[in-house]
Amino acid sequence: MKSAIALASVILTSVLALPSGAQYRAPAGVQRLELPDRVESSMVAGRRDTTENRPEINAVGGVIGGLLGGAGGAFAGTMIGAYSAAGCQGEYCQFGPALLGFGLGESIGLAVGAHLGARGRGDVTLSALTSVGIMVGGVLVSAAVGEGMITLPLVPLVQLAATLAMER
Repeated sequence: MKSAIALASVILTSVLALPSGAQYRAPAGVQRLELPDRVESSMVAGRRDTTENRPEINAVGGVIGGLLGGAGGAFAGTMIGAYSAAGCQGEYCQFGPALLGFGLGESIGLAVGAHLGARGRGDVTLSALTSVGIMVGGVLVSAAVGEGMITLPLVPLVQLAATLAMER
C-alpha cells in the first residue's frame, strides 16, 4: 500500500510540475520584435546559415541501410546473447538472452545502418536510444494488447521512420 501511495505521489508531482502556458507568455508591456524576412549574415553576430549548405539525406540509402543494419544487428545480438548463457543447464535457458540480444541488436543495428546509409547528420547515439525505446514500447504494447503477431512487425517500421526523421 505504501508503494502505491509513493508511486501516485511521484506521478502527481511530475504532472503538476509540467510547464504551463503561463510560463511562456511575455510580460505585459513587452512587444514582440519583428525581424525582416532576410537578414544579412553580417548583421547577426555568431549566426551561420547552415540550412543552405547541408545536403539532403539519401532516403533510399537510409531504408536499405536500416534494413541491412537491423538484420545484421539482430543476427549478431542473437549470437552474443546465446553465447553469453553458455554454461546454463536446461533446454531453453539460452532463449531469454538470445531474445534480448535480438531486440537490442536489431534496434541499434537499424539506427546505425540507417544513419550510415542516409549519409545523415543526426546524432547516431540519440537515434539508437530512440530505436531501443520504440522496441521496448512496442513489446509492452504488444504484451498489453495481446496481439503480438499484429503489432510487433510494425515496430521496425516505426523505428526506421523515427531514425530517418531524426537524420533530417
